[in-house]
Amino acid sequence: MMVSYHPSLIAKPSPGWKDSVRIAGLAGFDGVDLDLREIADADPTALREELDAARIRPGAASLPVELRADDRAFEEGLTFLRHVAPLAAEIGVQVIHRSIPAASDSPFFELQPRLQRRWSECAAILRGHGIPVAVEPLGTPYRRREGAHEFISRLDMAADFAASCGEGVGLLVDSWHWHLSGATASDIVDVGELIVHVHIADVPDLPGEALRDDERVLPGDGIVDFDAFLGGLVAIGYNGMVSPEVPGSWSVGLDAIDAARRGLETTLGVLDD
Repeated sequence: MMVSYHPSLIAKPSPGWKDSVRIAGLAGFDGVDLDLREIADADPTALREELDAARIRPGAASLPVELRADDRAFEEGLTFLRHVAPLAAEIGVQVIHRSIPAASDSPFFELQPRLQRRWSECAAILRGHGIPVAVEPLGTPYRRREGAHEFISRLDMAADFAASCGEGVGLLVDSWHWHLSGATASDIVDVGELIVHVHIADVPDLPGEALRDDERVLPGDGIVDFDAFLGGLVAIGYNGMVSPEVPGSWSVGLDAIDAARRGLETTLGVLDD
């Protein structure tokens, strides 16, 4: 597995894409996760030169479409996606991902077909450029209570949803959400063919109600069973990018390069165990 720099490793404000590329290269990452809105109007040749100079490749990017917004906002997002998808493909972005709500004020039977249709439309655009789109389930307890109705928070539920959206829709599995949803290595193996990207972070040893997605700890500093998590990924033969998505106060006061190196070193530490 290769490790891709994620901007969450740096205390806010997050760096722009040029600084992210520079930091990723100096810290020793294999790749860098990019913000498509930041690079939308960049010259692809200049962008590739920046990447080549840093000796890294593009990893993943977040889907720049508001899937739960009104129709007008969604269509504006699709227009932007059509604009940026050729650039993403040209520079080699490997996967584009977005989380799916764990809860909603709308009942499942109302929200599911609307999101299914919208994910399918996004996938059709990206499929034409050879880029898969990944669904990420959110397992943090407070996420499952953000609406009147639970929606999708488990890996198996996300796999069913992704499969229903048609060709080009896969899964992002995040060790944080995997752990907090109560999943096992078997759950990873069961959906293995759909996994196209991985996020990694650790969960602090705190009561469930105290956990927040923006206050994570570095891999190995918490309670996630990485032997099981990574064992599942090894069992399915996953060999793509792993992005340490570790927002939190741990990086406050650290130099950007030092924080990035800590993120890489701790990720490699659990990968190599």
